[in-house]
Formats: sequence, structure tokens, C-alpha cells
Amino acid sequence: MKKIFFLVLVIFLSLNVNAWVSVSPASSITPSSAIEGNLFKNLSVSAELPVLSLINPKNQTYIRNQSIPISYTASNEESVWYSLDSGENITLTHSTSFSTSQGSHILFLYASNSNGEILKNVTFFVDSSKFSVNKNKYEGEKKGETTNFSNYSYEELQNFSDIILENTDFGKIKFNENINLTDDEDFSDGEIDINSYINISSNRIAINSTALPNFNKTATLSLYDLTFSDPRILREGNICPSTICTLESYAGGILKFNVTSFSVYSAEETPVVVPPIIPAGGSSSGGSGGDGAVIKKIKSFSLDSSEISISLTPGSITTKKITITNILDEKISISLTEENLDGIILLDETQIELEAGETRDISFDVIIREEVVPDLYVGKLIIKNGMTTEEVLVMIEVEYKDALFDLRVNIPEEYSNVLPGKEILAEIELFNLGLLKRADVEIEYVIEDDEGNKVLTEKETIAVETKVGFLKRIKVPENVNSGKYILYVKVKYNERFASATATFNVIKQNTNMFVVLGIAVLLGVIIYIYQRKRQKKNTKKRKRKKAHKKQVKLPKKKISARITIPRAKITKKKEIQEKVKDKYLDLTGAKPRFTK
Repeated sequence: MKKIFFLVLVIFLSLNVNAWVSVSPASSITPSSAIEGNLFKNLSVSAELPVLSLINPKNQTYIRNQSIPISYTASNEESVWYSLDSGENITLTHSTSFSTSQGSHILFLYASNSNGEILKNVTFFVDSSKFSVNKNKYEGEKKGETTNFSNYSYEELQNFSDIILENTDFGKIKFNENINLTDDEDFSDGEIDINSYINISSNRIAINSTALPNFNKTATLSLYDLTFSDPRILREGNICPSTICTLESYAGGILKFNVTSFSVYSAEETPVVVPPIIPAGGSSSGGSGGDGAVIKKIKSFSLDSSEISISLTPGSITTKKITITNILDEKISISLTEENLDGIILLDETQIELEAGETRDISFDVIIREEVVPDLYVGKLIIKNGMTTEEVLVMIEVEYKDALFDLRVNIPEEYSNVLPGKEILAEIELFNLGLLKRADVEIEYVIEDDEGNKVLTEKETIAVETKVGFLKRIKVPENVNSGKYILYVKVKYNERFASATATFNVIKQNTNMFVVLGIAVLLGVIIYIYQRKRQKKNTKKRKRKKAHKKQVKLPKKKISARITIPRAKITKKKEIQEKVKDKYLDLTGAKPRFTK
């Protein structure tokens, strides 16, 4: 009887559970009752609820109040909807985005079917002042695969993976390491300026690693629309070593390669080595040893200037230009890059073509942002074609807007080329612009090389009323290398300064002892040969004179015997004298002497 009773009880409970589930309408199931109903799904397949997962937004802070993403996964659902801050229910058919106000918010996400509904919710924050990403250069129709940072929270931006920046006309950067976008040169400013410090242009990808040290990571670079047959990778205009650059592929004009750190990358055609022409009969001439032909460098273009000096204040911008002339009788392609001035100089063109004899002006903008510290900024414009490379020294003096002094510096022509350890002479004029009284000012003299490295610093204090002019002698250090140097002069008063620059060249004498010794030996040999020849010539001359005297001055006895004439025979004597005279004239050409 007990067994029958338990069997009847189980059947009764099973029928009542199925009946309870089947009569419960989906619209009347609350989130709590849905969870209760979920407990019974193992008892009836028809009672299975939706499965819902909320991916975005996260319980984090978003830096934009627009286009905040909603992403989710759902299964066994008949409908999905969301409500923001318990507001209107909005139906979802796929992941989307929404906009909201600043501050704290809560998002409710629902999924339902005939068996019930499931609820997920998340609290998030919006603070547009917390951080900003300036990258409008990589937005719009040419952005390609560029990462949309606005879809992510501030916390995600601090450990971001697989960042991509692309310009579909010129190239792409794909970073292979995680990057903290907020950890740039100035962590406290609440922004990162990708526009100014990352450049993707024609045959050029560059990152200013000083301003963006957080982006100095391994990456895969792609340069688009190249026309080279066999390109090679350049770093700062030089061949990139294999320890830094690794070629991945080159096809369809796209050069793809990996780099271990950042600088300025470009590409050029790999030069073709012409084999030596060996003449018939043996080895090549010129003593080259048969290793290869000597390729003569031919200058293909000229520039109107080798240096540019600019004076600006923070928050200002100016445009400068250089003039390039093709001096060949054929079309040439020229690349232009900057060095050490990334983010300050923006080139209008980085790759140009010039027809034979064509001249063109290349403009570039010099931008000094408000936050730039007043100082001297030194860099170069590198203009390159094949084996011809020219450098233009660029000196940018950033001065305070309200400087109280004006300064002028000039180095006379006779001091424009000096030896190491010698002095340069600078002509300095100082003008008091804003003070109505005599002031003691500090003047600082700095000598820098063309890479911006300081090699000398001197200071002195002078008194200025309205204007003062003076000469300053500065000794160049003895250990400097030859090359172009900059004299940077600053006059300081109340923590503000004005500045001016002038350039000069350091040259070195050629003291190659082997050359000097060889010249000395050669001169000695020449002098010795000359003296020997002169000595031999003098000896021969003396011998000729001596022989001549012997031939002309005959022995007295013989002459006397042959020409003695009796006094009585005067006529006979004259005849004999004439005969003797004619005879000796024929023999010696000298007139004989006759005794009376």
C-alpha cells in the first residue's frame, strides 16, 4: 500500500507542476518569478528561459556622452530591449549605441520568450572632462581600420590592445603591444594628441617618441602606393638595421614590415651595383681590385638655402618655404622628411617629382603650441634623391610673448670658419623695450651643434639702459668635431628672456703625417735631382771652357817658329801672316796672335 501511495503522490505533483508552468503568461512573469521558474526548467523542456549576457557598457567611466556602445549576446530569446535610468523601453535587434548626459547612470537589459524574461543591469559613469583623444586626422572616409577610442572606457584606454591607425591613401600602423593611452609625456593634462605627434603620409610613418613615449612599442607598418621595384626600409633617412626593421612582404605597391621601436620610417629603391668594366687583356683599371665599380655621385638638385632661422612665441604659427631646382636633364623624384622637429614642422608634401630643369617651392608650417617651453629647437629638413642628400638646418627660437628686451647677434665673415680651440667674435646689440630704468640682465651664451647638443655654456651680467652694443669673444672647445655650429644667445630678466642665433663652421686642418712625410720626401728627391743636374751641367761647362782655351792658346814656341819672318822680307812676312791667319780661323775660329 505504501508503494502505491508514493507512486500516486509523484504523479499528482508532476501534473500540477506542468499545469502551473503552462498557465503562466510571459507578460505576468517578474524578474524574480523568472528566476524561480528557472529552477523548474529541468523538469520541463518547454519552460526554458532566454540566456542573456551584457558586454557593454561596463561598470566604468566613459570619456564621451555620445555613441556609448550597447553590446550583448542572447539565445532562446523572442525579444530584447533596454531601459536607461528606468526610462522608456527601447527594443533591440542587434548591438547599437546611445547618448546620454554627464554623470552616473544605470542601464537595464531584458530578454524574454514565452516562458519568461531575464534581466541584466549595469551602473556606469560619463565624464567627458576626464580624458580626450585628439585624432580627427584619422577619422572620416579615409580612416580605414583606425580604432574608435570613443567606444571604450577610460579604464580600457589604460591597457589597450591591437591599436590601429590608418590612412587609406598612405599607410597603416598596427601596434603589437598593449598601450596605456593616458601615459604620454604629460600624464596630468587629460589628453593625448595623436594628430600632432603621429604622422602617416606619402612614403612616411613617424611618431614623436618624446611626446608619446607610451607609443614607442613594437608594431607592424604598411606603406601604401609605392612604385619601387625592390624597396629597402629607411629609418631617419638611413638604411634601417635588421635588429630594428624586419621585412614582411612587398606586393601591389604595399611594403609591410615590423619595427621594434619608433622614429621616422620610409622606403627607397635599392641601388643597383653596376659590375666593373674589365678591358681586354686583364684586370680593371684604377686599382679597384675588381670588388666593384666606382659609382660617381652626381648632384641632381640644388636648394636656395642651407639653413632657416625662425623666431616665434607660444601659440603662434608661420609658413616657410624652400626652393628646389632639378639640375639634371631628366625627371627626378625627391623625398622630404624632417628630423627632430616632429609635431613642430608639418610638410605640405613629402614626395615630389620635378621635370628636367624645373624649380618648385615647397611650403611647410611651423606650429608652436601654447604649452611649448620657450627655448631653441634645432632640427633638419632632409631632401633626398637617390644618392644625393641635402640637409637644411632649421633653428626655431621660441620666445616669451611679453619679453622686455630685443637681441641681435652677428658673427663677422672672417670668424665664420674657425679651428677647434680658437675664438669666434660675436657682435651683439641689446635693446631695452619695456623697462624705464637701468637694469642688470643676465646674458647666456650657448654653442650647440647641428643636432642640438650643447658643447659650451657661458654666462655674464651687464647693465642696460636703452641700448647697448658690444663684442664678445668665445673660445670654441678643442675637442669638437668639424661641422656647423649655432651660437644661441639669451638675455634674461625676471625669469623671461629674449634670444637670437648666428651660425659658424668649425674646420680641422689635415694633419696626416704620412701625407706630410711623403710630400717632404718627394721635395727632397726633386731638389737632389735638380742639384745633381745643375752640378753636372756646371762641370761640363768648365771642361768646355778649359778645352776651348787649350785649343785657342797655342804653344809659344810652335807659333814663334812657324811665323818668324826675317825683317828684310816684309812682303813675304805679310803673305805668311795671311796664310797662317786663314789656317787658324778655319781650325779654331779664333784670331791668332802674331809677334812683331
